[in-house]
Amino acid sequence: MTASAGHAPGTDDDLEIGPGALTAAQPVDTDRLRYGLAACAGMLLVFHLLFAALRATSHPSAADVGIGWLLARCGIDALVLALALSPLGRDRRLLRGLEVFVLVAEMVFLFQAQYRTVLTLIEERDFVDAVAVAKNGVLRTLILMIAAAAFLPHAPATTARISVSLAAAIIFCHALVLSHAETDGVPMDDVANRQIVMTNALFLLMGGVVATAVAWLMRRGRREGRGTFADD
Repeated sequence: MTASAGHAPGTDDDLEIGPGALTAAQPVDTDRLRYGLAACAGMLLVFHLLFAALRATSHPSAADVGIGWLLARCGIDALVLALALSPLGRDRRLLRGLEVFVLVAEMVFLFQAQYRTVLTLIEERDFVDAVAVAKNGVLRTLILMIAAAAFLPHAPATTARISVSLAAAIIFCHALVLSHAETDGVPMDDVANRQIVMTNALFLLMGGVVATAVAWLMRRGRREGRGTFADD
C-alpha cells in the first residue's frame, strides 16, 4: 500500500487515515503498540523490582519512601504488562488507556516520593542529600521519557507533548519544594536554589528533545523498513 491510499507523507502517527488504509494498517499498528507497551511496562517492572530488592537489603533512613510504594509500582507495571499481552490487548482503545494509566501512575508516585523525601531532608537540614534526591528524580524522569519514546509508537509531536508533560510535573514538584524552603527560612545558598531548579529544568527539556529525536528516528526506520506510510 502506498502513501496515496489515504495518508499523505509526513502526517503524524496519531492522525486518522483513509478507510481502506485503516483496515490494512490497524492490526500492524495495534500489535506495535501492544508489544511496545508491554516492553515499556516490563522494563519499568524490572527497574522497580531491583530498587525494591536494594531497599529490602539496606537500612533506609526516615526520609526514604517505604518499600510498599515500590511494590505498588511493581504491581501497576505487572498489571499493564499482563493486560497488554492478554487477549484483551488486541483492543486499541484499551492499550491507549493502559498507556496513559502507566505514565500518569509513574509520575504520581515519583512526584509524591520526590516531594516527601526532599522536604524531610530539608527539615533535617540535610541539604546535600536533598539536592541528590532531586537529581535522582530528574534522572528517573529522563529514563521514563526515553523509554516512552523508544517503545511507544507515536509521532514526534506526540512524543514531545508527553515529554513536556513529564518534565513539567517534576519541575512543578521542585518549585513547590523551593517555595517550602523559602517559607521555612532555609538559606537558599545551601539547598535546591533557583539556579539548581532551573538547571534541572534545562536537563529535562534537553531530555524531551532527545526523546522526540528518538521517536523521529524510530518512525523513519518503520517507514523505510516497510516502504509505506499507511501504518504510521
